[in-house]
Amino acid sequence: MTLCWLLFLSLVSLSSNYLSEAPFDARTGDHVAGLSLSYPAWGALIEPVTALAHINAGAPDVRVAAISFLCWCFLTPLLIATVRDAVKKRTYPRFMHYGRALLLGTEASLVFVFYVVFVLLVPLPTWYLHDDTSKSDIIGDLHSHTLFSHDGLVTPLQSLGQHKIIGDQVIGFTEHETPPYYNIEKKNVGIIPGIEIGADDGTYLLALGIHPEEYKRPLVHTQQQVEAFIDQIHRLHHGAVFAMSIHLQPKDVQRLVDMGVDGFEIDNGGHISPSPAMKRTLIEAQKRYGIALLADSDWHGWSSLIQEWTVFRNVGDKGASGAAVVDSLRHHGRDNIIPVTAYHRGLVTPVQAIFSPVLQTYRYAQELNPMRLFAWWLWGLIALLVIKWCRSRQVNPAKAMLASSLYFIGLSSLVVCCIQFYMWFPYREVNQFAGKTYMEGFFLSLLPLFAAHFISRGIQTREYGGTFFLSRLFLFRARNAQIIQK
Repeated sequence: MTLCWLLFLSLVSLSSNYLSEAPFDARTGDHVAGLSLSYPAWGALIEPVTALAHINAGAPDVRVAAISFLCWCFLTPLLIATVRDAVKKRTYPRFMHYGRALLLGTEASLVFVFYVVFVLLVPLPTWYLHDDTSKSDIIGDLHSHTLFSHDGLVTPLQSLGQHKIIGDQVIGFTEHETPPYYNIEKKNVGIIPGIEIGADDGTYLLALGIHPEEYKRPLVHTQQQVEAFIDQIHRLHHGAVFAMSIHLQPKDVQRLVDMGVDGFEIDNGGHISPSPAMKRTLIEAQKRYGIALLADSDWHGWSSLIQEWTVFRNVGDKGASGAAVVDSLRHHGRDNIIPVTAYHRGLVTPVQAIFSPVLQTYRYAQELNPMRLFAWWLWGLIALLVIKWCRSRQVNPAKAMLASSLYFIGLSSLVVCCIQFYMWFPYREVNQFAGKTYMEGFFLSLLPLFAAHFISRGIQTREYGGTFFLSRLFLFRARNAQIIQK
């Protein structure tokens, strides 16, 4: 099985020429010339650990893909049990056969949930965007949050560090309701103070270039008040305003353009992609009015797998990168602003949703470069040696490797929660959400450790009724001899 998996990855990867090296234009889905993606060398060393995260993260809709994976985790043992029951004659009651399959499906689902918690909490290696054409270009993310937002999870310095890791040279801190008052500096990274504000009609506006000491929280209950807010940002702050596409309909685009917005998000890492009709309307509005279309992460601190950038072409001196970006938005330089994503985003068909694990695994194999592929072969060789060692000592190799993985996932999540709680503590007066989240993450991280403990206790168990860990937890075991006797 291990060898078949490695051969599959190798054949698909070598035949596809490493498709992940070229990012996508979020407007058209075409590869962007002059830009490239790279993956850190240390990430390749733990490739099998992060593989499932990258398989799911590359899906057109991450939420749909995660649900599909979870369903397959639960259903696969039942399907295997059904097939085996059809081709083999069983000497034990059928309900025991399917009962064990149900427990295995539940266990697989729980392990997947443990892994999702791990991915959301623990920083993992991700893509870095390179600009290979011009030194006057700026790569940025104009929509992110810190602990100064009510639902942020990271400090400003942590956010700057993560954005620098993925290649951003300028970051817009668009905190909820209140502009950032903190004064921080980071070498080679520009900061644009901003704000995210929601109108009563469901429109979310993001203002950049705000002077916090001059900002007064506006009323945005009516269309006239929203228009006055946009004018205030332009006139008093000399800033720029763009709108999130979430909750918008195509008919809303013209209304917002008439009110003076400078752009729209065509891709947002925290929300589902706009519908095809909405995308067409946004692209048409850009062609007609020159407004900017942006790709932003909307990063609050969940997961480190940020995959969105906006590239500003030929904006001049990077020493004044924040001002240059705001100026480019204000002057509607549509030809110089490119929304970029690591993967193609969009709506999925029912067939794509159902078979997402298969389709995304194939896509993942296509993007493997030689370094990551070599890591798979290295870990595959180690796995074969571990299997041989386990069998020589009458140890179940599947249980041994699963227990080790769960210990790693649980301990990593536990350590990160403790560190993040310590980082959050000085900000406890402005944000209670992060503290509660890390406390909950701490207790959730204990669950894979308990599961690994139960697996370890039965690591040499081979009776039919035992599963990986639920059978010990619920005392659902029975020996074949006892079943046959009855």
